Amino acid sequence: MVRHDALVIPAVAVQRGPQGAFVYVANGEQAELRTVTVERIEGEDALIAQGLAAGEKVVREGQSQLRPGAKLALREAPAQAGGGQRGTGPAGAGGAAATGGTPPTGGHGKRGGRKESP
Repeated sequence: MVRHDALVIPAVAVQRGPQGAFVYVANGEQAELRTVTVERIEGEDALIAQGLAAGEKVVREGQSQLRPGAKLALREAPAQAGGGQRGTGPAGAGGAAATGGTPPTGGHGKRGGRKESP
């Protein structure tokens, strides 16, 4: 079975808290905490059912340094070896990193067909 128009982000971007799963989204140059519904995590990818829209940039490193409203340093997502689509899809063409200390790298996402196990 193929899942069309699936919103996929790096699984490392998904955090867990008392209120459930969440990610930090870049809102301009500020971090915004966003509650998400994760349909499944498969390998390095998380399939998001609710809470994010295509084109939003998620933070994939440095989340422990963040609080809502914290300043972010936006960066382009690194290219994927083997010609993959990470960082180039409409779900997150760039990324965000927490400022201060050693800056982490940016986040990314993609939108497209996904195979699901029966």
